[in-house]
Amino acid sequence: MNGVIYGNITNMTPLYNFIDDSYFAKMPALRHLSQRLILSGIVHLNNNNKIGSVLTNNHWGISGKVSDHAYQYQEEKGISLALKQEIKTGKASIRCQLGKEIRDYEIIIDEVQMNAKDNKDLVLRVTDPELLRKTGGIVQGMSGSPILQNGKLIGAVTHVFVNNPRKGYGIFIEDMLTK
Repeated sequence: MNGVIYGNITNMTPLYNFIDDSYFAKMPALRHLSQRLILSGIVHLNNNNKIGSVLTNNHWGISGKVSDHAYQYQEEKGISLALKQEIKTGKASIRCQLGKEIRDYEIIIDEVQMNAKDNKDLVLRVTDPELLRKTGGIVQGMSGSPILQNGKLIGAVTHVFVNNPRKGYGIFIEDMLTK
């Protein structure tokens, strides 16, 4: 089965998208695959865990409709969005779950590319000592992890550098929502 596990933008709950539906996921564990670390989780594909439907799954991300009220937008938990022109090089964070804890890990945005292709708008560098110790940087399964800067959601992780897991790319949230 193919699917994508990612965090819900308002409460960062792990979700799993399979074909046309979204399901709650028990996430994640770090495990070795060949010589790489990946994040993995357990998904029970049944109606009790179904929380919505996927409407599009394209180059800019996944969008859909949430049917479970527990996962719907809650203004008091919402995160403001940043426009492209607000994003600067420098300190930022990625939000992801390692083990049972969801938290922010420090990164540096080395480049902001306004006209990039292939969802490589942001060049990221992991600087958080704990994330580097646990994973070595960005690992398979972190795609879709929210990128935050100055209290705003600016994008999501898309790729890792093939020969350097401490570096990766991100896409602008603005593009994810408008394309």
